[in-house]
Amino acid sequence: MKYTINKTDINLDINQEIIGDDTVDYCHRDLVQASQNWYSKGYCVLKVPEDFIQSIRKNTLHYLNGVNKKLSLHELPKIERYHQFIRSNEHHLEYIREVGKHIKPDELGLDQTVLAKIVKKACGIEESRGINCKDLCDIRLFRPFLSSKMDNNPLHRDTWLPVLNNCVNIYIPVAGSNENSSLALIPESHLWERNKVSRTKDNAKIKGIQYGLPSVAEIQTEYEVIRPHMANDEILIFSSNIIHGGSVNLNKEITRCSIEIRFWEN
Repeated sequence: MKYTINKTDINLDINQEIIGDDTVDYCHRDLVQASQNWYSKGYCVLKVPEDFIQSIRKNTLHYLNGVNKKLSLHELPKIERYHQFIRSNEHHLEYIREVGKHIKPDELGLDQTVLAKIVKKACGIEESRGINCKDLCDIRLFRPFLSSKMDNNPLHRDTWLPVLNNCVNIYIPVAGSNENSSLALIPESHLWERNKVSRTKDNAKIKGIQYGLPSVAEIQTEYEVIRPHMANDEILIFSSNIIHGGSVNLNKEITRCSIEIRFWEN
């Protein structure tokens, strides 16, 4: 699989069985209503209250320093310097395991009620209908990209995992997220006919790293991998069926950290 991002060619050597996306039995229903002006693109950048995102950034640093303490590491002065503390892939994977998946949003200072209101408005969901994040979110840490390191997931659809179907995704930039490092996606790919995409049959294994979901192996239509621009007080919302990932961090000396959270309809 070869794609270009920020004018940089990324080549992924995929040596696994490849299947057509149209051979996989899954059914996706977008949470965002088709009447919304961003439905056809599959993503939207949203402004949020300044104190909302500041709380998340402060508490995420505190959470990570709790991990550092457990692992007998020096305190992180800034998340952007994470790569200076954790250099090898082995230590990075150990650190990520300690960070854990399925973190309670409250632990990161994330106000679920405020975010749910923002998401419902953006998706055109009626006030009477409820949505929830299942009280879960994840921290993502991407060190500066080297050919021997790939902290990011490969290009994929979240809907290839049944548990992530019928939801909407939110990307919250915490540290080091800019035009060289933020989440990458392929606009309009959530509406493509499935025969346009081939994927690994099983979860991807690339450069010796086992991932928790399949990878795009080939795309048979014109496309562009982009990084939507976000200001310091903005977040990104996108369809769980859009092709995203492959977000190599092209900053030379800055780690990128973000929070990923999803909402489902009650």
